[in-house]
Amino acid sequence: MSVKVSVIIPSLNSIAYYDECIKSVMKQSLKELEIICVDANSTDGTLELIKKYQKEDERIKLIISDKKSYGYQMNLGIDAANGEYVGIVESDDYIKEDMYKELYALAKNKNLDILKSDIYNFYDKEKREFEYSVISYDEKFYHKDLYFESAGAVCKNTALTKQEILKNSWNMNPPGLFSLDFLRKSRLKFHESAGASYQDLGFWFITIISASRIYFHKKAYYYYRQDNMGSSCNSKEKVYCLCDEYAFMEEFLRKKNKFKEYAFVLAYRRFGSYCWNMNRIDVSFYLEFLQRFQEDFKKIIERRELDRTLFLPWQLEILDTILQSPEKALSKYYTKIYGAI
Repeated sequence: MSVKVSVIIPSLNSIAYYDECIKSVMKQSLKELEIICVDANSTDGTLELIKKYQKEDERIKLIISDKKSYGYQMNLGIDAANGEYVGIVESDDYIKEDMYKELYALAKNKNLDILKSDIYNFYDKEKREFEYSVISYDEKFYHKDLYFESAGAVCKNTALTKQEILKNSWNMNPPGLFSLDFLRKSRLKFHESAGASYQDLGFWFITIISASRIYFHKKAYYYYRQDNMGSSCNSKEKVYCLCDEYAFMEEFLRKKNKFKEYAFVLAYRRFGSYCWNMNRIDVSFYLEFLQRFQEDFKKIIERRELDRTLFLPWQLEILDTILQSPEKALSKYYTKIYGAI
């Protein structure tokens, strides 16, 4: 069988959600799939469940990761992939039956490096509730052939830029496809930091920067769980994983001699990410992280890497308060800081 899409499912102790996840991939109307399950030695029954389904479906490959690192697991999956395109499904999410059939046809027809589609957020309450969510915050990116010369920053067939894409789109990797040939030729890898915190952010950033052919599709196929309490950050080491991810992104830009080109949008995204992190971390880390917030942005301003025109007035108010006094920001905003990575 010629594999059209390699679907990577990274997991670690996901038994509560895994059955629904893997069944949604196994039932895809596109049959020319390989399902690459990369498990980091789960102890809750996830590993046994994968082995059970592996006996039922020969398309399932099991890779045991020797590291508990989301980025490392994803890189193992990409290295093992044989498909024309790579898809990602997180082990607590699930997908529509026709997702890969429709997205593969679109990506193949347009010879895309990256294809993005919209999302359904869902919450398991008394009954499951759904909420449609866009992958692009700006309508102008949808259903346009965003083609860039030699991975440049300015679209050659529209006036749109990658800086605009990075500013106005959600950093979600699973709802879409990546060309495997593009990933390998560009030598793009996930950041292999410990744990499972934020490595998807850096991969989203470096793939957008490196791609020559991008497309945003205004249709949702991917169901994104919003109520997994295990995904919050209650340990000190996780609090600063986000900062490490931005260091990874900055290092990538500098190696590619593209830092000046993307410094302003990187600072803008860092602000949104740090604000979002305030909603994720434990209350006991609020002040400490705000102090790091202040420290990092003072350095950014000193290096003249901040463009205030990218920010909305309320964002500037928050940023200026943090720069003036983390303590004041804590008392004024700590329950009201909102942002999207």
